[in-house]
Amino acid sequence: MAAGSRQSPVNIETDRAESDHEALSNKPLRWKYPASASRKLVNPGYCWRIDCDGDGTLLSGGPLKDDIYKLEQYHCHWGCSDSRGSEHTVDGQAFAGELHLVHWNTTKYRTFAEAAKASDGLAVLGVFLKVRII
Repeated sequence: MAAGSRQSPVNIETDRAESDHEALSNKPLRWKYPASASRKLVNPGYCWRIDCDGDGTLLSGGPLKDDIYKLEQYHCHWGCSDSRGSEHTVDGQAFAGELHLVHWNTTKYRTFAEAAKASDGLAVLGVFLKVRII
């Protein structure tokens, strides 16, 4: 496991999780992802990744407050079984896969590279994926 308080992987412990309901109700999380923003499919060797140009994309509100974030890329992690593939876990349980939507703060930074060096420069939405045969 990586050292530090802002590292991966993270085990989300639901009995210790906290939420700021007031902040979320005052400024709900908003997102916008037009299909035209996706530009290039890349194989970096450990996942698939779609690079985006960010035009028309938006992530703001909630814990991000008034800052505007643009989508830089999204990628997926998966494993060799339906129960092991996600980077992160919930109460010790892994998932079949995990989608990451990587955004950068365009309110405070001019480039993705600049934002990536700052503690408030990136926002990553993680989506756990389950496989179910129906």
